[in-house]
Amino acid sequence: MDITPLKEDGLMILPGVLDKSLLDEFKEEYEGVINDRSKLKFHDDRFSMVNQPLVACTNASKLAFSDMVVEIASAYFKEFAKLTHKPGVGTCNLRRSYIYRGAQRPDTTMYHCDANRPDPLLLKFFIYLHDVDMESGPFVYAKGSHVDKPANCRQPYRKSDAEIENMYGNRITYVTAEYGDLIIACTNGFHKGLRNTVKTRDMFTINYVDAPENERFQISKNNLDKIDEDKKEYARFLDVV
Repeated sequence: MDITPLKEDGLMILPGVLDKSLLDEFKEEYEGVINDRSKLKFHDDRFSMVNQPLVACTNASKLAFSDMVVEIASAYFKEFAKLTHKPGVGTCNLRRSYIYRGAQRPDTTMYHCDANRPDPLLLKFFIYLHDVDMESGPFVYAKGSHVDKPANCRQPYRKSDAEIENMYGNRITYVTAEYGDLIIACTNGFHKGLRNTVKTRDMFTINYVDAPENERFQISKNNLDKIDEDKKEYARFLDVV
């Protein structure tokens, strides 16, 4: 797998590589979960977030440990992060972002650099559960900012559009994509989600890291048992429940 765009830009988009039948099964399972308040970690007028996706959804685990995701994560951490050991799944996020036209709040719709792990030891996979255009609140990334950023990049943690546009200009990319595309980003670079002003957006993200993140996530024993034996090492940072 050629990960040159990921190393150079911090962003790579692979069109149509995900298994549509698996995605369809995941969407059906997801609809039952996202509409059940008892299975949500957070819910307000901006978004709903599923609690422990790798416990709540069998197909979330299948995607997180799919051949392509594991291959890309392994190549990135070996070639770019220079790790001699395999990475693993850390946290993940399964959420629905609603149409919201209220005042800006200090949330993921403002630019930031993820601080879960030290640079460059964090790789995030984005899976849209439908086509996402500019009206659906796409992921936004400043190419190259995973290596080219000021020393005080997290002070303050949330940055204004004007500040990032002044620093990166035409390197800012709005990542629209079709159902079945896979998006990968080094999210220790500057990024945000564009605010949803016309359409909702459903998205699943998976973090691959070199060590456990501050918040350890869970995977059900049933879902872990369905992972191929040679991939179970990639689940070692998760708590089995």
